[in-house]
Amino acid sequence: MNDVAALIQECRVLGATFVPLGDRLKVKAPQPLPDDLIAALKEAKALVLVELDKERQESFRCWVLEEWRRTSLPWWTNH
Repeated sequence: MNDVAALIQECRVLGATFVPLGDRLKVKAPQPLPDDLIAALKEAKALVLVELDKERQESFRCWVLEEWRRTSLPWWTNH
């Protein structure tokens, strides 16, 4: 896991969710995040956005693959 992924995970452990909005990043959490995490997020914002986009793409690819398997390989549903 890289430093940016670890930073994102640390925030998620505290209940944070991320909403990328173009070149902006909205972070929601049930309680305010510690100042050091907020500073780290601000400093690495561009890299955080890249990492979140990678996560989104991986999630999408898995969904597409599973849908293809479901429709093209009926026997796959038990795997």
